Amino acid sequence: MNRLLCLVCLGVLIVVAIAIGIVVWTGATQPVEFLVQQDPPGRNDTLLWPAASSGSNNGLYLIIENALDDSWTPYLEQWVSRWDAGYGSVDPLALSIQRVAVDSECTPSEGRIKVCNGNYGQTDWRGINVALTNGQYMVNSVAMLNDYWLHEEDQKQYTMCHELGHGFGLAHTDEIYTNINTGECMDYTNRPGRNLDPGAFNFDLLQSIYGFAGRNGSVENVLNNNLRTIAPTNTQWTTEQSFQGETEYQDRFLRRRVSDGATIPASIREKYNQAIHQINSMTCTHCLIDLTDGYRMEVHRLLAF
Repeated sequence: MNRLLCLVCLGVLIVVAIAIGIVVWTGATQPVEFLVQQDPPGRNDTLLWPAASSGSNNGLYLIIENALDDSWTPYLEQWVSRWDAGYGSVDPLALSIQRVAVDSECTPSEGRIKVCNGNYGQTDWRGINVALTNGQYMVNSVAMLNDYWLHEEDQKQYTMCHELGHGFGLAHTDEIYTNINTGECMDYTNRPGRNLDPGAFNFDLLQSIYGFAGRNGSVENVLNNNLRTIAPTNTQWTTEQSFQGETEYQDRFLRRRVSDGATIPASIREKYNQAIHQINSMTCTHCLIDLTDGYRMEVHRLLAF
């Protein structure tokens, strides 16, 4: 009888331990079950930042938060500068980098792209981008780079360029690794050194949506997180200009950003965190997750092969 009682007690303890493990892993007592089945987006299917609705046609202005460790910072600077520069007369992006605390968990900042790295373990992905949308517009975007897989120089360059592209709302050019390389970093490839360019198609697509940003990209401009620096080149800031004029420009810039994060319901934040904890259990390359009340998460996973 005592032995039977001990076995029953042991069984109860095991069940309780498993239940606690599930709660810790998912962040909730119930698993997240809101994956939406859909076809992968085509290369013209672009997520939109709120600037697309302004009608100003003056380009997409974004601040990119650098939450990387120091070893990754040069890669971010290089590829933000490259995306910022456009090509020829096509220049849809005006980008600025802001250094923030290193954050491997990559807590999102509203209205911004945040880029992070960490050893996320032997996952099936080397890079991942998660965009939160409300209605048809993006609220925030985070990009995570998995140090477990990223050791070779070409892979680091390719993955950084690729995940930033998702942050601007771009989809994959192609998801078949064995197809002929297009040269674009949004194209899946087994030879990343051959796909190290944002690509004219992607710049043209972004400019057709947001218009011309009107300034040439440079490392100096991109690294200086200053509203004067990221103003279009046809706006000449001088010490003689009134403070009111500068404030008006700041207001226009801030209106391009979404509402403060406090407007996101707590229930949506909780579901977002649950889904983030379950990313490694997803098998889709592109995952669409319905958080209800008009909020969705779009997850792009750059697979590790």
